[in-house]
Amino acid sequence: MTASPTTEQMVKGGLRSSLLGIVINLTLAMVKCVTGLVGHSFALLTDGIESFLDVISSTVVYWGLRLAIKPPDKEHPYGHGKADPIAAAVVGVAMIAAAIGIAAESIELIRTPHKLPHAFTLWVLVCVVPVKALLSRYVSGVGRKIESSALRGDAWHHLSDAVISAFAFVGISAALWTGDPTADDWAALCAAPIIL
Repeated sequence: MTASPTTEQMVKGGLRSSLLGIVINLTLAMVKCVTGLVGHSFALLTDGIESFLDVISSTVVYWGLRLAIKPPDKEHPYGHGKADPIAAAVVGVAMIAAAIGIAAESIELIRTPHKLPHAFTLWVLVCVVPVKALLSRYVSGVGRKIESSALRGDAWHHLSDAVISAFAFVGISAALWTGDPTADDWAALCAAPIIL
């Protein structure tokens, strides 16, 4: 018969899931941004920027969890448990800011003529969607297990990134099929409410 995990062990699992999210998102963000720039895809570049926001949100969650497990002290006689919902609020504000910025830039690019995205950008997205969906599922499970609103919010952020990648795939495909580069920008604009 195995002993049930302690609160400290569960929070350490939450910390590991945040670190995993940071590493995966940083890697994906760099790949998507570089591919988006080289491949002339604003939807993919937007997706990369959103992944950088995932890095920031996962970092906030990581430090929020680290603070939340600190024992009570003179200034915090009831402990540091409020750090978790504060971290969740920071993640929410970051997502709102990203949605507004992406929508504004998409509208500007729809009005501005630019090059058609390259087909190779689609291969990046084919790899990204399942990775982000699996990461979201994993982080969500850990968040439920340790009852962390910050981790659950981070899991939603990962899922929104997978959805944005799917929008980017559709937008780039439509741009290549129709020869209209603004389809890529429309995809980025359609992704903004999902982030919001």
